[in-house]
Amino acid sequence: MDSFGKWLKQKLATGDFRLSIHAALRCDERFLTEHDIMACGKTATKVVFQPGKENWKVTGKDLDNLKLTIICDIHDHVIVVTLY
Repeated sequence: MDSFGKWLKQKLATGDFRLSIHAALRCDERFLTEHDIMACGKTATKVVFQPGKENWKVTGKDLDNLKLTIICDIHDHVIVVTLY
């Protein structure tokens, strides 16, 4: 994992991110919390830039040890766009 991937993992793991409205709705639908996102940041094994979509895909585990994938945009801060 490159240094940017490590930086993004750290931002997610420490709660230094914002949720898009869409991501907040997905959290409610999937019974996920910001702590699940933080757990995904701590356990992430893959951080991949998605060319064409211009965003980042982070794959790790939630608090229930289930696979969680987070899609992030980077602007002035990390924005969680969606998760599944």
